[in-house]
Amino acid sequence: MQQDVIRRELLRERDLPGALNIQLIATIVTRCLVGGYDVILEGILDASRYGTALRSVIAAHPGSAHVYYFHLPLEETARRRATKPNASGYGERELAKWYVPDDLLGVPGEQILSPTNTQQEIVTRIVTEALPQRIHPGVARSFPA
Repeated sequence: MQQDVIRRELLRERDLPGALNIQLIATIVTRCLVGGYDVILEGILDASRYGTALRSVIAAHPGSAHVYYFHLPLEETARRRATKPNASGYGERELAKWYVPDDLLGVPGEQILSPTNTQQEIVTRIVTEALPQRIHPGVARSFPA
């Protein structure tokens, strides 16, 4: 699930404290987990805005949660952003304002991904560690509604 798709495309919101997208993301993740789906939430989820909601979802989920933080310096973040199709949407000055170094969620088991890892290494690691082998995805689990 991509945070930017919900925030930018669906709701057309700015990334502000208390914005609707934060609770909507938490609700979508929770409902998917209730439905028995594995969820990968992706995005720049500033802990000062998203942390409370994400920690609540993780705490309420009876299964395992795998949390990964991509530790990229500002310079590398800017370089990678410049390669994206929507790179013209904002500049390095705005990115520098938004950038929060070491913005960990602070939950047990949080893993740090290094900028030296290739995309394939990261994908392989997350799939191997976080996604159980299942024959029937979407089988409902016991989880509070």
